[in-house]
Amino acid sequence: MGLTALQTGDPLRIGRYRLVCRLGSGGMGTVYLARGARGTDVAVKVMRAEVVGNPTIRARFAREVQALTRIQSPCIARVLAADLAADTPYLVTEYIPGPTLAEHVAAAGPLPPPLLRTLAIGLAAALPVIHRAGVVHRDLKPSNVILAADGPKVIDFGIAVPEGATALTESGAFIGTPGFMAPEQVRGAAGAAADVFNWGLTVAYAATGRPPFGTGSLDVVSYRIQHDQADLSGVPPEVAGLVAAALEKDPAARPTAERLLRLLVAPDARAPLDAATALLLGTWSYRSPLPPPKRPRPPRRLGRMLAPVGAAVVVAALAAMLLLLRDGRGGGPAHAGGATPTASTAVKGYAPWSGADLATGETAEKITSGSCFVQSVAVQRADAFRCLDGNDIHDPCFATDALDKVACPVSENPYRVIVLTLARPPTRPIITTPAEPDPWLLVLRDGARCVPNTGQAPWVGNDRANYYCNTGGTVYGFLDRTRQPWQIRYLPKGSNAITTVPVLTAWT
Repeated sequence: MGLTALQTGDPLRIGRYRLVCRLGSGGMGTVYLARGARGTDVAVKVMRAEVVGNPTIRARFAREVQALTRIQSPCIARVLAADLAADTPYLVTEYIPGPTLAEHVAAAGPLPPPLLRTLAIGLAAALPVIHRAGVVHRDLKPSNVILAADGPKVIDFGIAVPEGATALTESGAFIGTPGFMAPEQVRGAAGAAADVFNWGLTVAYAATGRPPFGTGSLDVVSYRIQHDQADLSGVPPEVAGLVAAALEKDPAARPTAERLLRLLVAPDARAPLDAATALLLGTWSYRSPLPPPKRPRPPRRLGRMLAPVGAAVVVAALAAMLLLLRDGRGGGPAHAGGATPTASTAVKGYAPWSGADLATGETAEKITSGSCFVQSVAVQRADAFRCLDGNDIHDPCFATDALDKVACPVSENPYRVIVLTLARPPTRPIITTPAEPDPWLLVLRDGARCVPNTGQAPWVGNDRANYYCNTGGTVYGFLDRTRQPWQIRYLPKGSNAITTVPVLTAWT
Protein backbone atom coordinates (compact mmCIF):
# COMPACT_ATOMS: atom_id res chain seq x y z
CA MET A 1 0.00 0.00 0.00
CA GLY A 2 1.18 3.54 -0.68
CA LEU A 3 3.22 5.31 2.00
CA THR A 4 2.95 9.09 2.31
CA ALA A 5 4.59 11.50 4.72
CA LEU A 6 2.88 12.64 7.88
CA GLN A 7 1.00 15.87 7.36
CA THR A 8 0.83 19.02 9.44
CA GLY A 9 -1.49 18.28 12.34
CA ASP A 10 -0.82 14.53 12.35
CA PRO A 11 0.23 13.23 15.79
CA LEU A 12 3.74 11.86 16.29
CA ARG A 13 2.57 9.21 18.76
CA ILE A 14 -0.68 7.39 19.50
CA GLY A 15 -0.63 5.57 22.81
CA ARG A 16 2.73 3.81 22.94
CA TYR A 17 3.10 3.75 19.15
CA ARG A 18 5.40 6.09 17.21
CA LEU A 19 3.85 7.08 13.88
CA VAL A 20 6.11 6.77 10.84
CA CYS A 21 3.95 7.73 7.84
CA ARG A 22 0.44 7.49 6.40
CA LEU A 23 -0.99 4.34 4.82
CA GLY A 24 -4.34 5.79 3.79
CA SER A 25 -7.32 7.87 4.85
CA GLY A 26 -11.09 7.54 4.65
CA GLY A 27 -14.23 9.19 5.90
CA MET A 28 -13.98 7.64 9.37
CA GLY A 29 -10.27 7.57 10.09
CA THR A 30 -6.64 7.75 9.00
CA VAL A 31 -4.39 4.69 8.96
CA TYR A 32 -0.73 5.13 9.86
CA LEU A 33 2.31 2.90 9.71
CA ALA A 34 3.76 2.94 13.22
CA ARG A 35 6.42 1.31 15.37
CA GLY A 36 5.50 -0.72 18.43
CA ALA A 37 7.42 -1.12 21.68
CA ARG A 38 9.52 -3.97 20.25
CA GLY A 39 10.36 -2.09 17.06
CA THR A 40 7.85 -4.05 14.99
CA ASP A 41 5.71 -2.41 12.32
CA VAL A 42 2.00 -2.03 13.06
CA ALA A 43 -0.94 -0.31 11.41
CA VAL A 44 -2.77 2.24 13.58
CA LYS A 45 -6.23 3.43 12.55
CA VAL A 46 -7.11 6.73 14.24
CA MET A 47 -10.50 8.43 14.14
CA ARG A 48 -10.46 11.71 12.23
CA ALA A 49 -10.56 14.75 14.53
CA GLU A 50 -13.59 16.20 12.77
CA VAL A 51 -15.75 13.11 13.44
CA VAL A 52 -14.60 12.20 16.96
CA GLY A 53 -17.59 14.01 18.44
CA ASN A 54 -20.06 12.27 16.10
CA PRO A 55 -21.75 9.51 18.16
CA THR A 56 -22.77 7.56 15.04
CA ILE A 57 -19.25 7.45 13.62
CA ARG A 58 -17.81 6.66 17.05
CA ALA A 59 -20.25 3.75 17.43
CA ARG A 60 -19.27 2.43 13.99
CA PHE A 61 -15.61 2.58 14.99
CA ALA A 62 -16.39 0.65 18.18
CA ARG A 63 -18.20 -1.98 16.12
CA GLU A 64 -15.14 -2.37 13.89
CA VAL A 65 -12.93 -2.99 16.93
CA GLN A 66 -15.39 -5.44 18.46
CA ALA A 67 -15.78 -7.28 15.16
CA LEU A 68 -12.05 -7.71 14.60
CA THR A 69 -11.48 -8.79 18.20
CA ARG A 70 -13.83 -11.74 17.72
CA ILE A 71 -12.29 -12.90 14.43
CA GLN A 72 -9.18 -15.08 14.33
CA SER A 73 -8.04 -16.16 10.86
CA PRO A 74 -4.72 -16.27 8.97
CA CYS A 75 -6.56 -14.42 6.15
CA ILE A 76 -7.46 -11.41 8.34
CA ALA A 77 -5.20 -8.81 9.96
CA ARG A 78 -4.75 -9.55 13.67
CA VAL A 79 -5.82 -6.99 16.30
CA LEU A 80 -2.99 -6.01 18.66
CA ALA A 81 -4.54 -3.20 20.72
CA ALA A 82 -7.33 -0.65 20.82
CA ASP A 83 -8.53 2.23 22.97
CA LEU A 84 -12.14 3.25 22.46
CA ALA A 85 -12.24 5.49 25.53
CA ALA A 86 -9.40 7.77 24.42
CA ASP A 87 -10.13 11.33 23.35
CA THR A 88 -9.16 10.14 19.87
CA PRO A 89 -10.05 6.41 19.66
CA TYR A 90 -7.64 4.16 17.79
CA LEU A 91 -7.21 0.57 16.64
CA VAL A 92 -3.88 -1.23 16.21
CA THR A 93 -3.48 -4.22 13.89
CA GLU A 94 -0.50 -6.02 12.47
CA TYR A 95 0.98 -4.35 9.42
CA ILE A 96 0.73 -6.47 6.29
CA PRO A 97 3.12 -5.33 3.55
CA GLY A 98 1.98 -5.85 -0.01
CA PRO A 99 -0.22 -4.23 -2.66
CA THR A 100 -3.98 -4.38 -2.62
CA LEU A 101 -5.69 -6.45 -5.28
CA ALA A 102 -6.83 -3.18 -6.89
CA GLU A 103 -3.24 -1.88 -6.98
CA HIS A 104 -1.96 -5.13 -8.49
CA VAL A 105 -4.61 -5.18 -11.25
CA ALA A 106 -3.94 -1.52 -12.07
CA ALA A 107 -0.19 -2.22 -12.39
CA ALA A 108 -0.08 -5.71 -13.91
CA GLY A 109 -3.60 -6.66 -15.04
CA PRO A 110 -5.70 -9.69 -14.03
CA LEU A 111 -4.27 -12.54 -11.97
CA PRO A 112 -3.15 -15.69 -13.82
CA PRO A 113 -5.55 -18.67 -13.32
CA PRO A 114 -3.45 -20.63 -10.75
CA LEU A 115 -3.03 -17.56 -8.54
CA LEU A 116 -6.67 -16.59 -9.09
CA ARG A 117 -7.94 -19.92 -7.76
CA THR A 118 -5.75 -19.63 -4.66
CA LEU A 119 -7.01 -16.08 -4.12
CA ALA A 120 -10.60 -17.33 -4.39
CA ILE A 121 -9.89 -20.00 -1.77
CA GLY A 122 -8.16 -17.58 0.58
CA LEU A 123 -11.00 -15.03 0.47
CA ALA A 124 -13.59 -17.79 0.84
CA ALA A 125 -11.70 -19.15 3.88
CA ALA A 126 -12.04 -15.77 5.61
CA LEU A 127 -15.83 -15.57 5.24
CA PRO A 128 -16.94 -18.54 7.44
CA VAL A 129 -14.70 -17.27 10.26
CA ILE A 130 -16.19 -13.77 9.95
CA HIS A 131 -19.75 -15.12 9.92
CA ARG A 132 -19.19 -17.54 12.82
CA ALA A 133 -18.19 -14.51 14.86
CA GLY A 134 -21.64 -13.08 14.09
CA VAL A 135 -20.24 -10.36 11.81
CA VAL A 136 -21.01 -9.27 8.25
CA HIS A 137 -18.13 -7.46 6.52
CA ARG A 138 -20.28 -5.59 3.94
CA ASP A 139 -17.30 -4.10 2.07
CA LEU A 140 -15.29 -6.96 0.57
CA LYS A 141 -13.72 -5.44 -2.56
CA PRO A 142 -10.36 -5.31 -4.39
CA SER A 143 -9.03 -2.35 -2.37
CA ASN A 144 -9.78 -4.23 0.87
CA VAL A 145 -7.72 -7.29 -0.09
CA ILE A 146 -3.95 -7.23 0.43
CA LEU A 147 -1.82 -9.67 -1.57
CA ALA A 148 0.73 -10.61 1.09
CA ALA A 149 3.69 -12.96 0.82
CA ASP A 150 1.81 -15.72 2.67
CA GLY A 151 -1.66 -15.28 1.15
CA PRO A 152 -4.51 -12.82 0.58
CA LYS A 153 -5.66 -10.80 3.60
CA VAL A 154 -9.06 -9.17 4.13
CA ILE A 155 -8.85 -5.74 5.79
CA ASP A 156 -11.05 -2.78 6.78
CA PHE A 157 -14.08 -3.75 8.84
CA GLY A 158 -15.16 -0.11 9.09
CA ILE A 159 -18.75 -0.78 7.99
CA ALA A 160 -19.03 -4.32 9.34
CA VAL A 161 -22.05 -5.04 11.54
CA PRO A 162 -23.18 -7.90 13.79
CA GLU A 163 -25.54 -10.23 11.93
CA GLY A 164 -29.08 -8.92 12.29
CA ALA A 165 -28.01 -5.58 13.79
CA THR A 166 -29.38 -2.25 12.66
CA ALA A 167 -26.94 -0.44 10.40
CA LEU A 168 -25.53 2.76 11.84
CA THR A 169 -25.90 5.44 9.17
CA GLU A 170 -26.38 9.16 9.02
CA SER A 171 -29.50 10.54 7.37
CA GLY A 172 -29.03 10.17 3.62
CA ALA A 173 -25.71 8.31 4.05
CA PHE A 174 -24.72 5.57 1.61
CA ILE A 175 -22.95 2.55 3.14
CA GLY A 176 -20.92 0.48 0.70
CA THR A 177 -18.89 0.82 -2.50
CA PRO A 178 -20.69 1.28 -5.84
CA GLY A 179 -19.94 -1.68 -8.10
CA PHE A 180 -19.10 -3.96 -5.17
CA MET A 181 -22.44 -4.33 -3.39
CA ALA A 182 -25.13 -7.01 -3.30
CA PRO A 183 -28.65 -6.18 -4.56
CA GLU A 184 -30.06 -6.28 -1.04
CA GLN A 185 -27.25 -4.01 0.16
CA VAL A 186 -28.22 -1.44 -2.48
CA ARG A 187 -31.72 -1.55 -0.95
CA GLY A 188 -30.31 -0.93 2.53
CA ALA A 189 -30.04 -4.44 4.03
CA ALA A 190 -27.14 -6.88 4.02
CA GLY A 191 -26.68 -10.25 5.74
CA ALA A 192 -24.00 -12.89 5.40
CA ALA A 193 -25.16 -13.69 1.86
CA ALA A 194 -24.07 -10.18 0.77
CA ASP A 195 -20.46 -11.07 1.63
CA VAL A 196 -20.74 -14.13 -0.65
CA PHE A 197 -22.02 -11.87 -3.47
CA ASN A 198 -19.09 -9.50 -2.90
CA TRP A 199 -16.72 -12.49 -2.98
CA GLY A 200 -18.04 -13.23 -6.47
CA LEU A 201 -17.58 -9.60 -7.55
CA THR A 202 -14.01 -9.48 -6.20
CA VAL A 203 -12.93 -12.78 -7.77
CA ALA A 204 -14.45 -11.75 -11.12
CA TYR A 205 -12.56 -8.44 -10.94
CA ALA A 206 -9.31 -10.28 -10.18
CA ALA A 207 -9.91 -12.51 -13.22
CA THR A 208 -10.85 -9.80 -15.71
CA GLY A 209 -9.57 -6.49 -14.38
CA ARG A 210 -13.02 -4.86 -14.51
CA PRO A 211 -16.10 -4.65 -12.22
CA PRO A 212 -18.70 -7.25 -13.36
CA PHE A 213 -21.46 -4.61 -13.47
CA GLY A 214 -19.35 -1.97 -15.20
CA THR A 215 -18.70 1.59 -14.15
CA GLY A 216 -20.72 4.78 -14.11
CA SER A 217 -22.83 6.83 -11.72
CA LEU A 218 -24.13 5.36 -8.48
CA ASP A 219 -27.69 5.16 -9.83
CA VAL A 220 -26.64 3.44 -13.06
CA VAL A 221 -24.41 0.83 -11.40
CA SER A 222 -26.97 0.18 -8.64
CA TYR A 223 -29.66 -0.47 -11.26
CA ARG A 224 -27.44 -2.97 -13.08
CA ILE A 225 -26.64 -4.80 -9.84
CA GLN A 226 -30.34 -5.24 -9.09
CA HIS A 227 -31.62 -6.06 -12.59
CA ASP A 228 -28.83 -7.05 -15.03
CA GLN A 229 -26.65 -10.14 -15.28
CA ALA A 230 -22.99 -9.79 -14.39
CA ASP A 231 -20.48 -9.77 -17.22
CA LEU A 232 -18.33 -12.83 -16.47
CA SER A 233 -16.64 -13.12 -19.85
CA GLY A 234 -12.98 -13.89 -19.23
CA VAL A 235 -13.49 -15.62 -15.87
CA PRO A 236 -11.70 -19.01 -16.06
CA PRO A 237 -14.01 -22.08 -16.13
CA GLU A 238 -12.58 -23.51 -12.89
CA VAL A 239 -14.13 -20.69 -10.86
CA ALA A 240 -16.77 -19.27 -13.24
CA GLY A 241 -19.55 -21.59 -12.03
CA LEU A 242 -19.08 -20.70 -8.38
CA VAL A 243 -18.74 -16.99 -9.18
CA ALA A 244 -22.05 -17.13 -11.08
CA ALA A 245 -23.72 -18.94 -8.15
CA ALA A 246 -22.40 -16.34 -5.71
CA LEU A 247 -23.87 -13.55 -7.89
CA GLU A 248 -27.46 -14.81 -7.80
CA LYS A 249 -29.86 -11.90 -7.17
CA ASP A 250 -31.78 -13.87 -4.52
CA PRO A 251 -29.66 -14.19 -1.34
CA ALA A 252 -31.27 -17.56 -0.57
CA ALA A 253 -30.09 -18.95 -3.92
CA ARG A 254 -26.42 -18.28 -3.19
CA PRO A 255 -24.20 -20.85 -1.48
CA THR A 256 -23.39 -20.11 2.13
CA ALA A 257 -19.79 -19.17 2.92
CA GLU A 258 -19.22 -22.67 4.38
CA ARG A 259 -20.66 -24.33 1.25
CA LEU A 260 -18.67 -22.04 -1.04
CA LEU A 261 -15.40 -22.94 0.68
CA ARG A 262 -16.21 -26.66 0.64
CA LEU A 263 -16.95 -26.58 -3.12
CA LEU A 264 -13.69 -24.72 -3.78
CA VAL A 265 -11.53 -27.08 -1.71
CA ALA A 266 -13.25 -30.49 -1.89
CA PRO A 267 -16.97 -31.27 -1.53
CA ASP A 268 -16.24 -34.14 0.89
CA ALA A 269 -13.63 -32.31 3.00
CA ARG A 270 -14.24 -32.90 6.71
CA ALA A 271 -12.37 -29.75 7.73
CA PRO A 272 -12.53 -27.34 4.77
CA LEU A 273 -10.83 -24.50 6.68
CA ASP A 274 -7.84 -26.72 7.46
CA ALA A 275 -7.77 -27.95 3.87
CA ALA A 276 -7.88 -24.35 2.60
CA THR A 277 -5.00 -23.33 4.89
CA ALA A 278 -2.91 -26.25 3.65
CA LEU A 279 -3.67 -25.33 0.03
CA LEU A 280 -2.67 -21.72 0.64
CA LEU A 281 0.63 -22.76 2.22
CA GLY A 282 1.36 -25.19 -0.58
CA THR A 283 0.25 -23.23 -3.65
CA TRP A 284 0.28 -19.49 -2.91
CA SER A 285 3.28 -17.92 -4.60
CA TYR A 286 3.07 -14.19 -5.09
CA ARG A 287 5.64 -11.57 -6.01
CA SER A 288 4.44 -8.02 -6.24
CA PRO A 289 4.95 -6.31 -9.62
CA LEU A 290 5.29 -3.00 -7.78
CA PRO A 291 8.57 -1.79 -6.29
CA PRO A 292 8.68 -1.73 -2.48
CA PRO A 293 7.28 1.59 -1.27
CA LYS A 294 9.83 4.05 0.05
CA ARG A 295 9.22 5.24 3.57
CA PRO A 296 9.14 9.03 3.72
CA ARG A 297 11.26 10.77 6.30
CA PRO A 298 9.36 11.76 9.42
CA PRO A 299 8.92 15.52 9.89
CA ARG A 300 11.53 17.36 11.96
CA ARG A 301 9.85 18.80 15.04
CA LEU A 302 12.85 19.35 17.26
CA GLY A 303 11.26 21.91 19.54
CA ARG A 304 8.48 19.55 20.45
CA MET A 305 10.59 16.38 20.56
CA LEU A 306 13.77 17.37 22.39
CA ALA A 307 12.49 17.23 25.97
CA PRO A 308 10.50 14.00 25.53
CA VAL A 309 13.49 12.30 23.91
CA GLY A 310 15.73 13.28 26.82
CA ALA A 311 13.19 11.97 29.30
CA ALA A 312 12.82 8.78 27.28
CA VAL A 313 16.56 8.12 27.46
CA VAL A 314 16.52 8.45 31.25
CA VAL A 315 13.44 6.23 31.55
CA ALA A 316 14.95 3.62 29.22
CA ALA A 317 18.17 3.57 31.27
CA LEU A 318 16.26 3.16 34.53
CA ALA A 319 14.10 0.45 32.98
CA ALA A 320 17.18 -1.44 31.84
CA MET A 321 18.69 -1.24 35.33
CA LEU A 322 15.49 -2.44 36.93
CA LEU A 323 15.23 -5.31 34.47
CA LEU A 324 18.76 -6.41 35.30
CA LEU A 325 18.00 -6.21 39.01
CA ARG A 326 14.80 -8.20 38.57
CA ASP A 327 16.58 -10.79 36.44
CA GLY A 328 19.22 -11.08 39.13
CA ARG A 329 16.38 -12.03 41.49
CA GLY A 330 16.03 -15.35 39.69
CA GLY A 331 14.82 -14.53 36.19
CA GLY A 332 17.86 -15.61 34.19
CA PRO A 333 20.46 -13.05 33.09
CA ALA A 334 19.86 -10.91 30.03
CA HIS A 335 23.23 -11.55 28.43
CA ALA A 336 24.83 -8.96 26.22
CA GLY A 337 25.72 -9.85 22.65
CA GLY A 338 28.79 -12.04 22.49
CA ALA A 339 28.42 -13.34 26.07
CA THR A 340 29.42 -16.93 26.67
CA PRO A 341 26.33 -19.15 26.52
CA THR A 342 25.40 -21.29 29.48
CA ALA A 343 26.22 -25.01 29.44
CA SER A 344 22.50 -25.82 29.51
CA THR A 345 19.25 -23.94 29.10
CA ALA A 346 17.78 -22.66 32.36
CA VAL A 347 14.15 -23.81 32.33
CA LYS A 348 11.96 -21.71 34.62
CA GLY A 349 8.34 -22.33 35.51
CA TYR A 350 5.92 -19.41 35.43
CA ALA A 351 3.00 -19.52 37.86
CA PRO A 352 1.83 -16.03 38.86
CA TRP A 353 -0.84 -17.26 41.25
CA SER A 354 -0.46 -18.67 44.71
CA GLY A 355 -4.03 -19.37 45.66
CA ALA A 356 -5.83 -16.08 45.01
CA ASP A 357 -2.73 -13.89 45.32
CA LEU A 358 0.23 -13.11 43.15
CA ALA A 359 3.20 -15.33 43.79
CA THR A 360 6.18 -13.85 45.56
CA GLY A 361 8.11 -11.65 43.17
CA GLU A 362 5.40 -10.66 40.73
CA THR A 363 4.34 -7.02 40.63
CA ALA A 364 0.89 -5.90 39.51
CA GLU A 365 1.60 -3.08 37.06
CA LYS A 366 -2.12 -2.43 36.55
CA ILE A 367 -5.31 -3.76 38.13
CA THR A 368 -8.44 -3.34 36.04
CA SER A 369 -11.48 -5.17 34.69
CA GLY A 370 -11.63 -7.22 31.53
CA SER A 371 -12.93 -10.27 29.74
CA CYS A 372 -11.49 -13.47 28.28
CA PHE A 373 -12.81 -14.63 24.95
CA VAL A 374 -10.70 -17.56 23.78
CA GLN A 375 -8.16 -20.07 25.03
CA SER A 376 -4.59 -18.82 24.81
CA VAL A 377 -2.71 -19.71 21.66
CA ALA A 378 0.62 -18.68 23.19
CA VAL A 379 0.78 -21.59 25.66
CA GLN A 380 -1.06 -24.87 25.91
CA ARG A 381 -2.25 -24.71 29.49
CA ALA A 382 -5.75 -25.28 30.77
CA ASP A 383 -5.60 -22.10 32.88
CA ALA A 384 -4.34 -19.83 30.08
CA PHE A 385 -6.62 -17.49 28.13
CA ARG A 386 -6.59 -14.64 25.61
CA CYS A 387 -8.11 -11.63 27.33
CA LEU A 388 -9.14 -8.03 26.69
CA ASP A 389 -8.96 -5.11 29.12
CA GLY A 390 -10.65 -2.53 26.91
CA ASN A 391 -7.37 -1.17 25.60
CA ASP A 392 -5.19 -4.18 24.84
CA ILE A 393 -5.42 -7.86 24.06
CA HIS A 394 -3.25 -10.00 26.32
CA ASP A 395 -2.07 -13.53 25.57
CA PRO A 396 -1.36 -15.52 27.63
CA CYS A 397 -3.33 -14.69 30.77
CA PHE A 398 -3.36 -17.15 33.67
CA ALA A 399 -6.43 -17.74 35.81
CA THR A 400 -6.86 -18.29 39.54
CA ASP A 401 -8.63 -21.36 40.84
CA ALA A 402 -11.84 -19.34 41.15
CA LEU A 403 -11.53 -18.11 37.52
CA ASP A 404 -12.65 -14.64 38.59
CA LYS A 405 -9.26 -13.02 37.93
CA VAL A 406 -6.42 -13.49 35.47
CA ALA A 407 -2.80 -12.31 35.51
CA CYS A 408 -1.29 -11.32 32.15
CA PRO A 409 2.51 -10.98 31.82
CA VAL A 410 3.60 -7.57 30.57
CA SER A 411 5.40 -8.23 27.29
CA GLU A 412 8.71 -10.03 27.84
CA ASN A 413 9.04 -9.42 31.61
CA PRO A 414 7.88 -12.38 33.73
CA TYR A 415 7.90 -10.31 36.93
CA ARG A 416 5.33 -7.73 35.91
CA VAL A 417 1.69 -8.55 35.27
CA ILE A 418 -1.63 -6.88 34.58
CA VAL A 419 -4.41 -8.24 36.82
CA LEU A 420 -7.89 -8.37 35.27
CA THR A 421 -11.06 -8.91 37.28
CA LEU A 422 -13.58 -10.69 35.06
CA ALA A 423 -17.27 -9.84 34.98
CA ARG A 424 -17.94 -13.25 33.43
CA PRO A 425 -15.45 -15.98 34.35
CA PRO A 426 -14.21 -17.95 31.33
CA THR A 427 -15.15 -21.56 30.82
CA ARG A 428 -12.14 -23.70 31.56
CA PRO A 429 -11.09 -25.34 28.25
CA ILE A 430 -11.15 -29.13 28.03
CA ILE A 431 -7.56 -29.64 26.89
CA THR A 432 -4.58 -31.68 27.94
CA THR A 433 -1.48 -29.70 28.79
CA PRO A 434 1.43 -31.37 26.95
CA ALA A 435 4.33 -32.70 28.96
CA GLU A 436 6.68 -30.23 27.26
CA PRO A 437 4.66 -27.15 26.25
CA ASP A 438 6.42 -24.56 24.15
CA PRO A 439 7.78 -21.78 26.39
CA TRP A 440 6.04 -18.39 26.38
CA LEU A 441 9.35 -16.54 26.80
CA LEU A 442 12.82 -17.29 25.44
CA VAL A 443 16.03 -15.44 26.33
CA LEU A 444 18.64 -15.78 23.57
CA ARG A 445 22.41 -15.40 23.55
CA ASP A 446 22.34 -11.74 22.47
CA GLY A 447 19.88 -10.84 25.24
CA ALA A 448 16.82 -10.89 22.98
CA ARG A 449 13.66 -11.76 24.90
CA CYS A 450 11.16 -13.43 22.58
CA VAL A 451 7.44 -14.09 23.10
CA PRO A 452 5.13 -16.21 20.93
CA ASN A 453 3.57 -14.80 17.80
CA THR A 454 -0.11 -15.54 18.41
CA GLY A 455 -1.51 -14.86 14.94
CA GLN A 456 -0.53 -15.09 11.31
CA ALA A 457 3.18 -14.83 10.65
CA PRO A 458 5.65 -14.90 7.76
CA TRP A 459 7.33 -18.09 6.64
CA VAL A 460 10.88 -18.71 5.49
CA GLY A 461 11.06 -22.02 3.66
CA ASN A 462 9.18 -24.43 5.87
CA ASP A 463 9.70 -22.42 9.06
CA ARG A 464 7.04 -20.15 10.57
CA ALA A 465 7.92 -17.09 12.66
CA ASN A 466 6.91 -18.56 16.00
CA TYR A 467 8.40 -15.84 18.25
CA TYR A 468 8.97 -12.09 17.96
CA CYS A 469 11.75 -10.52 20.01
CA ASN A 470 12.08 -7.20 21.83
CA THR A 471 15.17 -6.47 19.73
CA GLY A 472 13.13 -6.59 16.50
CA GLY A 473 14.47 -10.03 15.60
CA THR A 474 12.37 -13.09 14.78
CA VAL A 475 12.57 -16.73 15.87
CA TYR A 476 11.59 -19.35 13.28
CA GLY A 477 10.59 -22.96 13.74
CA PHE A 478 10.60 -24.89 16.99
CA LEU A 479 12.99 -25.60 19.82
CA ASP A 480 15.58 -28.32 19.42
CA ARG A 481 15.54 -29.86 22.88
CA THR A 482 17.90 -32.70 21.94
CA ARG A 483 20.99 -30.57 22.65
CA GLN A 484 22.13 -28.47 25.60
CA PRO A 485 21.71 -25.62 25.60
CA TRP A 486 18.50 -25.81 23.57
CA GLN A 487 18.81 -24.43 20.05
CA ILE A 488 16.46 -22.43 17.83
CA ARG A 489 16.64 -20.61 14.47
CA TYR A 490 16.95 -16.83 14.79
CA LEU A 491 16.87 -13.88 12.37
CA PRO A 492 18.32 -10.74 14.05
CA LYS A 493 16.90 -7.37 13.06
CA GLY A 494 18.60 -6.01 9.95
CA SER A 495 20.10 -9.38 9.01
CA ASN A 496 19.35 -11.52 5.96
CA ALA A 497 20.70 -14.75 7.45
CA ILE A 498 18.88 -17.11 9.80
CA THR A 499 21.27 -18.87 12.17
CA THR A 500 20.88 -21.44 14.92
CA VAL A 501 21.52 -19.94 18.36
CA PRO A 502 21.44 -21.25 21.94
CA VAL A 503 18.56 -20.46 24.26
CA LEU A 504 19.84 -19.25 27.65
CA THR A 505 16.52 -19.27 29.50
CA ALA A 506 13.11 -20.71 28.67
CA TRP A 507 10.02 -19.75 30.70
CA THR A 508 7.38 -22.48 30.53
